[in-house]
Amino acid sequence: MVDTLSNDIRETSTYHGRNHVVLIWTKSINKKGGFVSYITSRYAVDTTNKQMQTLSIATYHADSLIVSKSYDDLPWEGVIPESNNDVLILFCRVLHNQRLMHKFILNARSYDLKSPPDKKPN
Repeated sequence: MVDTLSNDIRETSTYHGRNHVVLIWTKSINKKGGFVSYITSRYAVDTTNKQMQTLSIATYHADSLIVSKSYDDLPWEGVIPESNNDVLILFCRVLHNQRLMHKFILNARSYDLKSPPDKKPN
């Protein structure tokens, strides 16, 4: 899940010598039984070269911080096509491109139509 409600999504003109980099937070939620844990991650996303760099990760369990780590010099990594990170890069690219935004929305709606309905507890 991408936290688009946060005002902390920024596109920079240059970031460590790279152009068109978006700085973004993500949140992954894991529900098992009655327990909920989640990981928030901060990434630098190079939308031109389709690469990402992890800047920080924090792991929470039931709203308690378990571990937090910031990284200074992790390498930029390529992204596997059709992976979650590939979708994240597309999301970052469409932030300022209206034509791509419409395509992104249409793909999301198409996915919603194909997904099975959520099972509701009895």
